[in-house]
Amino acid sequence: MSQVNLNGASNVSGTLLDNVARSPQMAFALLQMKLAEANKNEAMNGIHSIEATQAKKAEMAEMLNKARDYKQNGLHLNDAGIPSGIDDKFAKYCNDNGITVPHYAKYADSKEDLDKKWDSAIAQMQTKMDTIGSNIQTKMVQLQDMMGQYNSYMQGANSAIATSNQTLSSLARGQ
Repeated sequence: MSQVNLNGASNVSGTLLDNVARSPQMAFALLQMKLAEANKNEAMNGIHSIEATQAKKAEMAEMLNKARDYKQNGLHLNDAGIPSGIDDKFAKYCNDNGITVPHYAKYADSKEDLDKKWDSAIAQMQTKMDTIGSNIQTKMVQLQDMMGQYNSYMQGANSAIATSNQTLSSLARGQ
């Protein structure tokens, strides 16, 4: 269950506080509304986090497809024995994420050895992508929890207000 940050919950006008002081139902409704607002804000932060993680997953998918393409189509070796044709974005992405870009010393490795290295790099990328996917699913479950809490708090606020109105109506009729 998520914890809710209530910073700013004390920013309530004096008139509203006067009404709250006279009615426990209104005090409860105000608390429920503040909790709902805090949950809504947390949910929005969660949505932004999910969007960022999905963008990261999309980039990983693009890099994974490039790795498969590089393996499938083969690369030409430059004079140093390093495959040429790998774009800088791919190389930087792999370096930043701890993925070894397959290369071999001139004449030292066979095509089969290079294929094994590509298979290893692709497996690393696939594992990272699966982890990102799991993180997205976890965040979505947490988001559903926050939205459920939001709905519960709003329902509690509405119920408290209805009870307060019913009490006031009864008092006005002298019952």
